[in-house]
Amino acid sequence: MTVFPTKMLLATDGSKEADLAATTAAGLATKTGSELHVLTVGPEYPYYELPDYPARFEEVVEAQRRETREVLDEQVRKIEESGGTVEEAHLEMGVPPGRAIVHLGEELGAGVVVVGSRGRGPMKRAVLGSVSSSVVHHAHCPVLVVRGEGRDYLQGRILLALDGSDDSLAAARTAVDLADRMESELHVVYVGEMRPVSHPERRGYHVLYEEFEKRAQRLLDE
Repeated sequence: MTVFPTKMLLATDGSKEADLAATTAAGLATKTGSELHVLTVGPEYPYYELPDYPARFEEVVEAQRRETREVLDEQVRKIEESGGTVEEAHLEMGVPPGRAIVHLGEELGAGVVVVGSRGRGPMKRAVLGSVSSSVVHHAHCPVLVVRGEGRDYLQGRILLALDGSDDSLAAARTAVDLADRMESELHVVYVGEMRPVSHPERRGYHVLYEEFEKRAQRLLDE
């Protein structure tokens, strides 16, 4: 069972990190023949920030919507100018970003969600960091968190970390499919917890470590 082609959801706020995420998502969608959907989430409604609420509420919300739409349109334009194709652009308002991303991903049946690791401006970095963390923990599908600057995520090596669980086997299928389509090197590491192993005749840490290593190597080989 292969992961790609699929529907990909890119969540963007127009930051530098979001630009890198957009470039990565567009390239990945093109190489895997996947649909690319783009989402920008506007700020939550400013109920407590308006001294004359509700008189100016609609005015402020409309201004926020226009600004959010401009960010979304600009990101779509950049993707299309770079040769990518956007299946649909989505705008959400008045909803916590993490919740909006996870909900739309489920609604679309997305196979991959792509987000940047930081937001616009130093005051928002911790906020977007918490958003990407929330998406990783709650999304129903794999999440690609793009971090750093000037890196090409579509070239190079993929490191797959396994522990023998069902989730790690699902990760293996995704990694193999991705490496095949990206023509990337695939490296595999097994990481397991070393537990004491009782032995009726042989004792000592060295013996326990040897038995753990043999078991770990067997799981890795499998």
